[in-house]
Amino acid sequence: MLEAKKAKPKTQSNGNGHKANQAHRPPQKEIRLTDNARTVLEKRYLRRGDDGKPAETIEEMFWRVAYNVALAEKEWGGDPVPTAEKFYDLLTDLEFFPNSPTFTGAGTPLGQLAACFVLKIEDDMGRSEAGIFQTLRDAALIQQTGGGNGFAFSRLRPKRSIVKSSAGEATGPVGFLRVYDEAFGEIAQGGTRRGANMAVLRVDHPDIEEFITCKTDENAITNFNISVGITDKFMDAVKRDDWWDLRFPDVHSPQYRGFSGTIDQAEKAGIPIRVCKRVRARELFNKIVTQAHHNGEPGVLFVDAANRENPVPHLYELEATNPCITGDTLIYTDEGLRRANELAQTGKAIRVATDSRFGTDTLLPASPVFPTGVKDVYRLITREGYELRLTADHRVITSRGWVAAADLYPGDRIHILNRKGGFGSAGTLEAGRVLGWLVGDGTVNAIRAVLSFFGDEKRELAPMFANAVTNIVERSDQRRAYPVGATEVKGRDETRVSSERLQAWAAKHGLMEDKHIVPAAVLAGSEDMQRGFLQALFTADGQVNDGGEKGCSVRLSASHLPLLKDIQRVLLNFGIASHIYENRRPAGYSHMPDGKGGTKEYFHQPQHDLAISKTNLIRFADEIGFLAEAKQGKLADYLSRMVRGPYAETFLAIVKAVEPDGREAVYDLQQPDTHSFIANGLVVHNCGEQWLGPYENCCLGSINLAQHFGPNGTVDWERLRQSTVTSTRFLDDVVTANAYVPAVPQLKEAGYNARRIGLGIMGLGDLMYHCGIRYGPEEAQEFAAQVMEFVRYHCMLTSIELAKDRGAFRAFKGSIYDSKSFKWMPPTPLSPYTRNYGRPEVNWDDVVNGIKKHGIRNACQTTVAPTGTIATVAGCESYGCEPVFALAYIRHVNDRGRDLKLTYTSPLFEQALIQAGIDEAHRARIVEQVMAQGSCQDISEVPEHIRHTFVVSQDITADEHVRMQAAIQRFVDNSLSKTCNFPETAVEEDVAKAYLLAWELGCKGLTVYVTGSRKKVVLETHATAKSKETSAPVEAPKPVPMFHETKKPRPNVLRGETFVITSPMGKSYVTINRNGGEEPFEVFINTGKAGSEIFAVSEAIGRLISYVLRMASPIPPRERLAEVARQLNGIGGGRPMGFGPNRVLSLPDAVGRALTDYLGRDAESLEPMPSNGNSHYLYTTEEHAQPAPGQIALNYGDLCPSCGEAAMVNEEGCRKCYACGHSEC
Repeated sequence: MLEAKKAKPKTQSNGNGHKANQAHRPPQKEIRLTDNARTVLEKRYLRRGDDGKPAETIEEMFWRVAYNVALAEKEWGGDPVPTAEKFYDLLTDLEFFPNSPTFTGAGTPLGQLAACFVLKIEDDMGRSEAGIFQTLRDAALIQQTGGGNGFAFSRLRPKRSIVKSSAGEATGPVGFLRVYDEAFGEIAQGGTRRGANMAVLRVDHPDIEEFITCKTDENAITNFNISVGITDKFMDAVKRDDWWDLRFPDVHSPQYRGFSGTIDQAEKAGIPIRVCKRVRARELFNKIVTQAHHNGEPGVLFVDAANRENPVPHLYELEATNPCITGDTLIYTDEGLRRANELAQTGKAIRVATDSRFGTDTLLPASPVFPTGVKDVYRLITREGYELRLTADHRVITSRGWVAAADLYPGDRIHILNRKGGFGSAGTLEAGRVLGWLVGDGTVNAIRAVLSFFGDEKRELAPMFANAVTNIVERSDQRRAYPVGATEVKGRDETRVSSERLQAWAAKHGLMEDKHIVPAAVLAGSEDMQRGFLQALFTADGQVNDGGEKGCSVRLSASHLPLLKDIQRVLLNFGIASHIYENRRPAGYSHMPDGKGGTKEYFHQPQHDLAISKTNLIRFADEIGFLAEAKQGKLADYLSRMVRGPYAETFLAIVKAVEPDGREAVYDLQQPDTHSFIANGLVVHNCGEQWLGPYENCCLGSINLAQHFGPNGTVDWERLRQSTVTSTRFLDDVVTANAYVPAVPQLKEAGYNARRIGLGIMGLGDLMYHCGIRYGPEEAQEFAAQVMEFVRYHCMLTSIELAKDRGAFRAFKGSIYDSKSFKWMPPTPLSPYTRNYGRPEVNWDDVVNGIKKHGIRNACQTTVAPTGTIATVAGCESYGCEPVFALAYIRHVNDRGRDLKLTYTSPLFEQALIQAGIDEAHRARIVEQVMAQGSCQDISEVPEHIRHTFVVSQDITADEHVRMQAAIQRFVDNSLSKTCNFPETAVEEDVAKAYLLAWELGCKGLTVYVTGSRKKVVLETHATAKSKETSAPVEAPKPVPMFHETKKPRPNVLRGETFVITSPMGKSYVTINRNGGEEPFEVFINTGKAGSEIFAVSEAIGRLISYVLRMASPIPPRERLAEVARQLNGIGGGRPMGFGPNRVLSLPDAVGRALTDYLGRDAESLEPMPSNGNSHYLYTTEEHAQPAPGQIALNYGDLCPSCGEAAMVNEEGCRKCYACGHSEC
């Protein structure tokens, strides 16, 4: 539904001292936005006050952006208000949107309007302003403002080169890449996130082979994506299968001193070039292809293609771009908990839940979920039971920042969702309760479904559930009612609610195949449905364990572990954390209620427990609770007795292991605010490219082609021209309005030097549907080229007009546009045009003459960037220059308690069906088939001309994808965001062909992914791998290393506990320190006086235990400490102390008891004792201190060299043993 509201602007500041007051208010007009677009704008872009509520309306937000960008007009003596009104109309008519940072930054104190920057790294440690560590400092400042960074490492000397100043060996590009990676792992960007980083290395650098495989083999570079800079010479060598030189300037040559350029510049400067290694070009290319096919990285950037259109070659060569990452699994959304592959099939933008520690609203807009390829997958396992299957390079947020799965340590504390997540709209409380009881105490057979109730449940719950089942199974069109009743079972303490109609309903929810599941309808259901499911299941199978002072927990036991894990995820959607204890009871026979008031021995499977404790108990009582009075009363009673309240939940899960777990399709999404989403309850990172020079930034915007439809399937070319003119002016004003980063003045200087803008398009797929053109073949390639040429042409004409009024960009002299050495050539299509789409003529001579006469305002004008969020707001069915992903999807709506399934169909597709004269019934049947297939190509009822036009991404060949990109690229002077899709059966050779075609057609880069269903991908990928074991066999996934050094380094500050225990050697103080992950890290043992033998023995035991805890091992430290305690416990000595369970046999036995005592105290229930002043808590175990009755209490001293007892003391100027009489006088 479209909504329109009148603007009622308030007085507001633009953040720079200007007032957008009533005199400067937006025109009173309607803004036609869909409900979804309005919600996205409210959540994503509106400024908020101190109370967290919106401080502006949507209309005021558009005016804030328009007015504050238009303030740049003052610099040239213009009045900003008329321009602001034009910008306002452009935005509110949905004809053009800038990138998200402009929406969020315009008129704010930060004033940062750009998304990413590229920084230069020179081969210097400190003298140059672009030296290795100076660039690292600049990058840190950029990240703190919300920007990402791209780096070219090609200027750094190869690994192991001699460094003359220190006589040492060079670290090399990959080594410093790791340094940068570690640094960025510690930098919080804007207090909320870290920016994406891209590393690029040229294909002729001596370290290129290490670079290609660095992320796969090293598993240590987690904050970067990597790309190989491919040259034309290399691609020619690949085609000829020639040798390829890996080379670098001779760093020992006197001419190299002070040089800071590229290898091409070194050759021009006459610096000797040293060939470090020769390889076969095709073998190196195959290595790139193999890594890209199997691991997604490195990417491929064609540097010569980019440099051919570099407008300012006198300033720099283009070397780097900016990146994205991958991910998968169960995602928390505004439609409940949805699987990533299901969301990818819908192809629609979504809203995802985010963690409150980012300081944002719960639900934020995100791009559609998209597949990113077939990759090795790992299983991240936590002690609490939370699990996530992800790629080794996918990052999760931990207490030490964003960390890739490959670099997680056992004991790392990772963030889990710490507030309510998202719920769907379908499903009722009653339906959830019935499903929950069926899973808990129900049975579903071939005839009927039965709910069983025992004890007090018969009276309290059976009638209520009988009514609920009646409401579910009764149909509105029945002539008479057939209520379902509750029936007592003779001879058993049981009442049953059974129904054949309920059986059919349960079967629809998948309970016939497997009863021990959380149905998909519950995962994606409304809050009431999820609450009802949990209420019933916990009432049927849960219990309250009230341990008094020891604490209380709500527990749910089950023999089906996957069920408990899904329950754990649903609980977390209510902000309730829990812990799963596996194998709490092994398989065997146990006495259980027999339903007749007695017990009987029954066989049971291994039992697992899900436990809810700490403040989660309060939230469980408030949000969920039990349906039975006894259980709810027991919980309420415990909570009412608490004086201080339970321990606070930290919403942290402790890593147990990361294990290889096969290979399959993976997915990701983009969330522009926090760059995160919730996957299986864990907070994970999410995942365009723009060619930039050193310190340059992206000022991007996209024209919405879906708002430029002409009559009868034509293009409104005049409106498109007007939008292009105004959009170009808008983006040039953004360059001026951008605040950049004051601490890095080079950013503003670089921005003004070239004044790069990136005007692009979105909704190309929509426009092609409207015009009846099939995406992909030659006709589509020509149409897309004509549209993009028209935009580029009028963008350049406008930039010339701006140069006439304002002047050309600062670095115009010496650029390709300089009239004294004019090198710029008008772009041409891949093939001559043969079709007429009614487009007005373009005369590139006007552009050439205009540049020569007035110059041009912007060195670069066009970029087709990713448009996920802004395309959603603009109402596009397709994003950027991509095809439409899918034609239809199902939306569940809660219609007065009923699950009403509404089918969403592409409006353009539905309109085409109506225009074809297809009646409503046939349209419904078509839509149902489209839902299942995602495409209309195999649906015979769809007319041929509609099937011809309405293709989606899966219907387009990889060859067509590449050719569409190339056709558009001819009229885009920078990069464009486009993906080449492959079927799941694709092999490396297919990827290689696509790379070769993209290079031959002049693309500046290429992104590929192999798609397919998860099950089919696993089977077919393994079959493909076996069939093509030729020259480059694929290695099996290697276990992810958990540590990268022999002993973990010690932090500066540790906290711990000291246990005092009395042994035959005297009082021993056992101090156990914990690391940041609350894991035991080191042990100190003090016994006797300093300098004595017993003191030395104690210290030695402590050191050995500490080394066991700190050594590199996949075994968690707590488990290692438990094994040490088991080895020490029971070691006998010559003089045991104590009696019965308090008997201490020796010093090792005493230490073992102290360690066991530590491990037995749950970290949640440790009561602090008086501190010893060193950030430690002191615990005493005096029950071990007294000798057994009749035992002589000897003086404690040093070890006697004769009898070995600790009875050697200094008395009367002598040393003598009180145990055996030995003396040393």
